[in-house]
Amino acid sequence: MRLAVYAAIASALMITGCTQATPPPPAAASVFTADTTAGRHETTGVLHVFRDAGYPMFFLEVGPADAAADDPRNLGILFNNEGEGTALQSEQISPMVGKSVNVTYEVTPEVDVREILQDSRSIHTSPDGSPYVPAASDQTITGVVSGIMQTEGDLPTRVTITAPDGAKVEFDAFVSGSPLENAEGKTVTLIYTMGTRTDLVGLTLAQ
Repeated sequence: MRLAVYAAIASALMITGCTQATPPPPAAASVFTADTTAGRHETTGVLHVFRDAGYPMFFLEVGPADAAADDPRNLGILFNNEGEGTALQSEQISPMVGKSVNVTYEVTPEVDVREILQDSRSIHTSPDGSPYVPAASDQTITGVVSGIMQTEGDLPTRVTITAPDGAKVEFDAFVSGSPLENAEGKTVTLIYTMGTRTDLVGLTLAQ
């Protein structure tokens, strides 16, 4: 019996020795990743989209090589063509579409205005004209409006709502010609959610 066991082991060793080792799987192809937490980040991907988003803003999408426009894997970035301290211009970026690029971007928290009520009456118009529908993620603050009287040009006004306890919420809005225009110094209830905004810092062709 013992001899039979030894014979089986020896046979297994001989078979193992004659069998070629299975080669390791090929290294996985590089995967596009983009950090969307608050702060400044860098990544490399293909520039799939670069389009006008209303002067002086432009919008671009960077993502994996096999993606296309509006792919959920892409990173969407806003770009101010009049951005201070940047040499980037739209005519420099357009030729990069379809090519691999190194992108530096800044993610910052941003208030998404859902509704603004004054005396229970809406003084907010959503960008797409849709009515406000309550959501579980909604937050509210009631306080005095300031910042409305700032000069408004191509960029939105920075509006502040200050509650009696000193808490503040700031958001950007184009107030000229809107119901919000006459709210300076008035008490309103702001309904909002917290999101993020992603802005372009730098863009170069990848080597």
